[in-house]
Amino acid sequence: MKGYIELNYFRIYNRWGQIIFETKTLNDGWNGTWNGALQQTGTYIWVAEGIDLLGNTIRDKGSFVLIR
Repeated sequence: MKGYIELNYFRIYNRWGQIIFETKTLNDGWNGTWNGALQQTGTYIWVAEGIDLLGNTIRDKGSFVLIR
């Protein structure tokens, strides 16, 4: 069964590889800003690591497009 019950980290990176959002709390959302500035429309990368119901460490990653 895949699904996080404990989140070690969730990070969003910009195109230059800078971490622009990070949380360890499930259901925290990114508001599209970094250091108080709205981020540009474009593609961003996310990575996550957490623990599943069976105690296994799971990792996932992907990308998304921010559209304003």
